[in-house]
Amino acid sequence: MVYFEATSSEKFEELFNKHKSQKVIVFISSVTSPECKKILPSFKASASSHKEIAHIQVDIIHCFESKILSDNINHVPSFLFFKRNKQVDSLVGVNTNNFSKKVMTFVKQK
Repeated sequence: MVYFEATSSEKFEELFNKHKSQKVIVFISSVTSPECKKILPSFKASASSHKEIAHIQVDIIHCFESKILSDNINHVPSFLFFKRNKQVDSLVGVNTNNFSKKVMTFVKQK
């Protein structure tokens, strides 16, 4: 499983920069959000199934300090899909079917 939990904006940027030459899915969450807790198992399952993609979870509190994420945050849970350091897609909400479809589309992208 290629799953990381960033506990600060610095740690997030370190993890993101380490994996930015590959595909990355960023899960923006909140420890107080029941919706985030609900979708977390799907995110971790994706990390187990798609080891070629780095999966990074970061709390929204740390996003506002991040140069990479500060302009992309509106709601939690949010998922941002990056390919070679460029955001190519996003998803907001807890619909596991929509998340799975987005991941499968992302996996197929070259």
